[in-house]
Amino acid sequence: MSSNQDLRIIRTQKMIKEALLSLIQTKEFSKITIQNIANQALINRATFYLHFLDKYDLLDKITEEVFHELSDLIKPTSYIIDNSVDSEKLQNMLILIFESVNNNISFYKAILGNYGVIEIKKKLHELIKSKFKSEFSTVNSKGQIDSEFIAQFTTSALLGMIIWWVESEQMYSTKYMAKTLTTIILNGPLQAIGFESK
Repeated sequence: MSSNQDLRIIRTQKMIKEALLSLIQTKEFSKITIQNIANQALINRATFYLHFLDKYDLLDKITEEVFHELSDLIKPTSYIIDNSVDSEKLQNMLILIFESVNNNISFYKAILGNYGVIEIKKKLHELIKSKFKSEFSTVNSKGQIDSEFIAQFTTSALLGMIIWWVESEQMYSTKYMAKTLTTIILNGPLQAIGFESK
């Protein structure tokens, strides 16, 4: 297969993927047909079936790519050294996560939007939680709180910020999001807004 053919395949698959994600932002996945996708991608049905089995196979392929990239970036042990948190490394990790979201914004808008596929949302939550939990379990922490609680809290906070950022049309830069979230994580939400504990 020539490089030109390879490029055509990549380009066609990208058009098909973008077509589905665009449709999910305006229509329930269950109601989207192959013909809808083909029309959106400016191809015919036969071309679609040369690349994907059906719309479920297409969505699975897209999800797998995005989730693999995100999973590789969530590395709590990279910023926890000898029971101390390296704030710069934490912030850098969060920058990469938000940059990944931004690079795949059409996916996140589709999945986290009004017509998003609930199963994919659940998988996203579980992916983040399991990654945090497995990473935290390898750290010799002196804390008294079970890692399951920490993983659940951290996941809800990070995913909540991602959802809000996506819904707000990325009104803040990835660096600002990472810096602000780092401050909240290190100081706690109440201290981050100025309250002191007694």
